[in-house]
Amino acid sequence: MPDAVFMSVYMCALLMQSILLYGFVFGRRSDEKRSSVFKELERLQNSLKRGKPLERTQVPSRTEMIRAIFADKMHVVGLELGEYSHDVSVTVPYTKFTTFLKDVGVSDDMIDALLTGIGEAENEDDVCLLVEAAAETPELPIKGEQIKIVEKLAIDEWRRVRHMEREVND
Repeated sequence: MPDAVFMSVYMCALLMQSILLYGFVFGRRSDEKRSSVFKELERLQNSLKRGKPLERTQVPSRTEMIRAIFADKMHVVGLELGEYSHDVSVTVPYTKFTTFLKDVGVSDDMIDALLTGIGEAENEDDVCLLVEAAAETPELPIKGEQIKIVEKLAIDEWRRVRHMEREVND
């Protein structure tokens, strides 16, 4: 079974590489418009050659893009977003673990990364190592006793996720 999965992933990767190579070789020969990424790179290179200051284009975050799509869909059905709708998290579920981290001031991206790591952890020790590693980064502003609290909440979250997985598999 794992060989079949590996082989199918390998074949898909090989097919994607062939498609990309074909598109790159024959797409550049044709007079079609170049992608916006190449245009942007050329614009930046030309600015550097002329000695002009570089202008950074503002790229919306994932959360901003999701909110914009949601607002458009709400508008289509005749509803408007509330004044404080920008405070609602789009990716983070509300559990004791995530609520504690939000109260401490951790970003949604960091919480999402921690939840992903907890979901992939094999045992409670892995969860503790994950929290300890995250605590060493500036994105997780916790120290001392708070680390132990986050570890306990993370272990509870890991158990909750494992319990839900077992219920789905049964």
